[in-house]
Amino acid sequence: MRIFQSAFLTVFVFSLAMPAQGQSLPSGVLGSWDISAEGCRTPGISMTQIDVTVDKIEMYAGNAIVRTVDRSGQVTFVAADFLQTEGAVALGERERSYFRFTQRDGADRLNFVWKDVQTVDLVRCDDINAGFEEAIAERNSAEIVSHFDRILPIPTGLWVVAGNDCDRPANASWRSYDGQGLYGARSRRCRIDSVSSEGSRYVIEQICSATYDGSETKHRDTIDIQAPKRFGLIEDGELTTQDFNWCGPRLRP
Repeated sequence: MRIFQSAFLTVFVFSLAMPAQGQSLPSGVLGSWDISAEGCRTPGISMTQIDVTVDKIEMYAGNAIVRTVDRSGQVTFVAADFLQTEGAVALGERERSYFRFTQRDGADRLNFVWKDVQTVDLVRCDDINAGFEEAIAERNSAEIVSHFDRILPIPTGLWVVAGNDCDRPANASWRSYDGQGLYGARSRRCRIDSVSSEGSRYVIEQICSATYDGSETKHRDTIDIQAPKRFGLIEDGELTTQDFNWCGPRLRP
């Protein structure tokens, strides 16, 4: 009997020392996170925002599907399959990556480590955004405008052909989306006249003013939303798709 009790206690103590394992992230790390309150107040366009759900990690660079989760106290180790969607010339295969979440400074603070390359301290955005919106509503002095609250479900700003430099793209390699239309160097502005969608694919008809003489022409373009900040574009008269990555909220290179 004593031998059985001793063995039971040994197994019990050993099990307490072992990290908890599973395939779902713990509730404490779930939510939207950013490096500052200012970043939290620009959801959808912050390059440092990280969104965590029970089975997925979304970052500016791409997203990772959670495969295994090991917990040891306040530290959560994650193995996930990562897909780079931003900046890639073409979407490739998912690759195994490793992440670490540490919460030692309270429920609204998180240290995030990715492949021992990216290490950042984050603040929880959910409460900040809620408080920010309540304050705005109470003052009734401003309107919160989401950068995704546009005709197309993509952020406004500058878009550059995947693999090209955001700072100095060639004229043919950039497009701007201002919430009303999608245009490039050959157009002063464009205005979407009609839009239809099926899944992630959008077909738009827009009227554009030419840069050189201001003449207006109508174009029919197809946009395939591949990721929150990446789309494929087939322009009127073209047969091939060009992939574009978001470069930020500015509208010109």
